[in-house]
Amino acid sequence: MNGAARYDVHGLTISVEAEAPGLLAALEPVLGAFRSTSVVSEGFSLSVRSGDAARPQGGEGLRLFWEGPLADGTPMAYFTGEGRCRIVSEGCARLELDRAAGRGELEVVPAGRRGDVCQACVIPMLCELQAWRGHHVMHAAALAVQTEDQRRAVLISGPSGTGKTTAALALARGGMDLLSDDTSFLFEAGGELGVWGLRLPLKVHQRTLSLLPWLRELPHWPVAVPAGEWGVDPQGLWPHRPLRAVPRAVVFLDPRREGAHLLERMDRLAAVERLTRENVRATDRRGDGPAGRAFRLLARLADQCGLWRLSAGSDVASLYDALLPLLTDDGAAVVRRGWRHSSGRRRRAAMRRGRRGRGA
Repeated sequence: MNGAARYDVHGLTISVEAEAPGLLAALEPVLGAFRSTSVVSEGFSLSVRSGDAARPQGGEGLRLFWEGPLADGTPMAYFTGEGRCRIVSEGCARLELDRAAGRGELEVVPAGRRGDVCQACVIPMLCELQAWRGHHVMHAAALAVQTEDQRRAVLISGPSGTGKTTAALALARGGMDLLSDDTSFLFEAGGELGVWGLRLPLKVHQRTLSLLPWLRELPHWPVAVPAGEWGVDPQGLWPHRPLRAVPRAVVFLDPRREGAHLLERMDRLAAVERLTRENVRATDRRGDGPAGRAFRLLARLADQCGLWRLSAGSDVASLYDALLPLLTDDGAAVVRRGWRHSSGRRRRAAMRRGRRGRGA
């Protein structure tokens, strides 16, 4: 092996060996922020090599769990078995994981695009490995503020194209810590749920660039497919930090509206149904499978958080003022009485507390 790296992703250590140094580049967009020099005796080992990634059938105790295109159109087939999985994007990459052996193999087609390899195999690999540890992925943006007692998070949920990234950027511009604009992980710690996020270069629509013109100051590039989208790297404004937070609010995005933002409380059963529809792609034959465990975690999330529906208005920059009260000490009162803007004095006090907490 000619290339090696080690990554520590919130307690998950992945040691990688590649047959050529260039193959490590397929992992960097996802795992680069978690590079580690620590020496560990246990963890997950991954070997990376070149190949043709032809699609095999299930077999070997594996069954087809899900098949179809990802949000960006990348095709994927997902096979599962007892402690094992196989993820295939024919002509792009193939991944084999074995939990009992603590190792996996990633086969990358040299001519494949790096972004496709990340979407088809590297991100699903991370989701699978973390799910084995009880950290379940959620298709949502996550942002956090530091209060006097803890770092609290708001999750922005909605199907692709509903404005999660736009809302996340507006909240981060206001002063919240950007954990993720799309891929967040829930886990249990100390009797309540925590959340951390996977930060990748953002993909925004032309409309987002017009709503948030300061984005043009960041490195950005046109994305060929679909037309009208741009890639944006927020690293210059918000360097990636592997932060964790306690979710205290979930905001579901409804269609945009003209005028002021409309924020309304949401029924718990309706929230759980929507969370399940947006985050669980397939059902288990048994309730103790991965989808069943994810469903229970989402139900607990709805118990722990205030639940809201948001129709964002035209002034996207003011979303920070609208949503910050859900996470500050006034958040409990907001949940009981319904939403209203907190005063400027309270917002400034909350941010002073947050800054002190981050500097501690």
